Amino acid sequence: DGVGISLLPTPTQDVLNISLSQGFGMVSCLDSKGFVFHSQEIEAGKTELNVSALTAGVYFIRHAGTTWKFIKL
Repeated sequence: DGVGISLLPTPTQDVLNISLSQGFGMVSCLDSKGFVFHSQEIEAGKTELNVSALTAGVYFIRHAGTTWKFIKL
C-alpha cells in the first residue's frame, strides 16, 4: 500500500522524528522486552517523540503490525 515510516536520527539522544508517508494511525514505543511504554496517534508527516528521559539502549516503534528499531544513546 506504500505506507511507510522512517525514524531519524538513529541513534538519537533527545528527539526521535517519526515520519509517516501517508494516512494516520497509532504508534507504540516498546522496550527491548516488548513492554509498551508509550502510545500515540500520528498523522502523515513528521511527529517528534522526546526520548531524552529513556536510558541508553535499543527500543522499538510499532505501527500497523510492523516494527522498527531505534537506538537511544
